Amino acid sequence: ELVLDELIYREAVAAGHRPSPAAVDTEVSSARARFGSEEAFAAALRENGLDEAAFRERLGRAVVVRDARDARSRPEITEADLAAYYRENGPKFQRPEQVSLRQILYRVDPADQATAAPAEAKARAALERLRRGEPFGPLARRESEDEYRVKDGEMGFVHRGRLDREFEDAVFAAPVGRVRLARGLHGFQVFEVLDRQPPVRLTFEQARPIIAERLARQRRVEG
Repeated sequence: ELVLDELIYREAVAAGHRPSPAAVDTEVSSARARFGSEEAFAAALRENGLDEAAFRERLGRAVVVRDARDARSRPEITEADLAAYYRENGPKFQRPEQVSLRQILYRVDPADQATAAPAEAKARAALERLRRGEPFGPLARRESEDEYRVKDGEMGFVHRGRLDREFEDAVFAAPVGRVRLARGLHGFQVFEVLDRQPPVRLTFEQARPIIAERLARQRRVEG
């Protein structure tokens, strides 16, 4: 490892790389902080036959090697690479269908199915109250048994794949603006779909960070 570091250092210096004084200052400050006092730091230098100038030189070499290693581990990805990948794979970059959703959850203990009947009764009663015109938000704050109750049951936009399967099927089949009841993984859920947005292809700018990560991962594996 020491030999490899020396080879990396010589190669980097030959290519014109020098340690940033600011980076070396940061390393020196970090080392000082580990000793607790200037006296302890100075004593440690003396014990290792170093003065501060020699110590800074060693840290400078370490900075050059670290930066060179980091540069090698980060494959270079150009703008042309990103654009070409998007041209070839653009149709795959889709934001899935999503809905704006609010819910009131009545939990069922999976270890005690005796809790299912009371939870369902509460959910059906809440559904009827909402259908008669009771406001959704206050009811959610009073009765919902999940973290969204503090937001009047509002979950924001959710896309396919985010919800448990049973609840998701009911949500994405429901019309906008109608309260519904479903049995999901966590219990009985009274919900309303507030808005629906169809799948949308991401623009190049939206897809850019995803493409960059995919290409970097692919090149690390290949390299």
